[in-house]
Amino acid sequence: MKRWFGVAASLLAFASAAGAAPSVLVHVNQVTLERLGPKAAIVEYSGSQSAGSFVVLKEGETVQSGSLVALPEFTEWGGGRKYFRADFSALATNGRYQIAATLGADRATSAAFSVADRATFATPAAALLDYFKANRHTQ
Repeated sequence: MKRWFGVAASLLAFASAAGAAPSVLVHVNQVTLERLGPKAAIVEYSGSQSAGSFVVLKEGETVQSGSLVALPEFTEWGGGRKYFRADFSALATNGRYQIAATLGADRATSAAFSVADRATFATPAAALLDYFKANRHTQ
């Protein structure tokens, strides 16, 4: 009986640890960003560090780097977390990128996103046309 209790306790501890929120999250517009417009990511952090850095990656290679800028405290996304801004507006080359943020020993990488010309019209407009075409009623 003691053996089964130990196994059950171990599984419960493992499941709890696996479900814990990561200490760093990188939020970025995954639809697209304008090549000539402002570009920034928000880094959400639950640790004790008060400063960090970020890199912009293209195909795994660093193309830009910078320091995270602390944002004023707010609780709209829940308490106990810090937020930082990673401004990469100087990036002016079309392509697919990711942002990797580091705070102390904690690191996270964003989902991939695109930077392109006329992106805020072209990307949603194409998706909208596809939607209407797929949902039109014809006999």
